[in-house]
Amino acid sequence: MKKSIYLSAIAILFLSTFAIAQFKIKIPKIGKETPKVPSVSEVGKNSGSSKGKNRQMVMDDGYTFFDAAPVTERSEKYRGDISKGWTLTSYLRAFGTYPNNSGFNVVVGKNGKALNKTYCKGTTYRKSEDQDPRTKNTPDDDYMIGGCSDQKNFVAEPGMFDVQVFSVNGDTDEEKLLRTYKIEVKEAKKIRPGNIP
Repeated sequence: MKKSIYLSAIAILFLSTFAIAQFKIKIPKIGKETPKVPSVSEVGKNSGSSKGKNRQMVMDDGYTFFDAAPVTERSEKYRGDISKGWTLTSYLRAFGTYPNNSGFNVVVGKNGKALNKTYCKGTTYRKSEDQDPRTKNTPDDDYMIGGCSDQKNFVAEPGMFDVQVFSVNGDTDEEKLLRTYKIEVKEAKKIRPGNIP
């Protein structure tokens, strides 16, 4: 009996080995892949050459932002300040080579109608005029920055608005539309400390 069990076990092992040998099993080889390191010329192409990208009349959206500040007025009737509306403060940067005395015009509008226009003089940076010799070989662009705000110009109502940013050429006073942004201004209601949930 024991002999037949041994023979059966050997037969099963033999047959299973024979059966497995009938089917080819492909096991993928896992090898080390060496990452491709870009050459110096490829890096130069991707990040801009040493002369810079030379972008002209392009808004820098990473630097540009807007702040809507409330405009209030003292009221004896209500014994405090009342809201008259809001005014827009813009922080802007545009790539390009601009002449001295250039600036920005910022127009707030709704449904195609201009509600507010603010001008601010820009500060220009030209790489060719930079005194630091290290900047000559950087991919930086020329640019103009400016901060525009006017407390006298305000918009009375909150809502959705278009903000058009124009560059103003300091030599010719020519205006060029750089970008139109969509903003939403909401009114923050006053909350008394006792009403906080």
